[in-house]
Amino acid sequence: MNKILKKILVTTIMLMVGCTVTGVITYINIGYSDNFIWQCLTSFFKNLLVMTPIGYVVMKAANKMVHLCFSNQTQDRQNILLGIIMATLMQAFVAVNTTLNNIGFTDIQAFLSDCFASYTVALPMSLVLSTTMTRFVKPRIDAFLAS
Repeated sequence: MNKILKKILVTTIMLMVGCTVTGVITYINIGYSDNFIWQCLTSFFKNLLVMTPIGYVVMKAANKMVHLCFSNQTQDRQNILLGIIMATLMQAFVAVNTTLNNIGFTDIQAFLSDCFASYTVALPMSLVLSTTMTRFVKPRIDAFLAS
């Protein structure tokens, strides 16, 4: 039961983070308009379908790389580094996918400009969320489930 509860809690947190990041990027792309909620939700579900498999592959590869290259560091430092790597890479994928959904690919200059703008604005938020999760939230979930 503990493993199932942990998976549910972690999945819920990840969904909340993903929805928040998608909302910020959607706002940067199109501003707040009549179809903001619809665009945000469609972007979120497209990100969910695309990012879930990519996220698992990237997470496994990044986790293996961090453990191999930084085996002399504490687990806490490895987790923080993993959070930074994941936020940086996944934010790029989410920015491209969300901007593609919101702007389209008809004007490549507008697409690249909005994609870069959304990435640079949302990246600090992703870095804070990911390092907070790896540093504070994950240990508390683990401790809660162990008790």
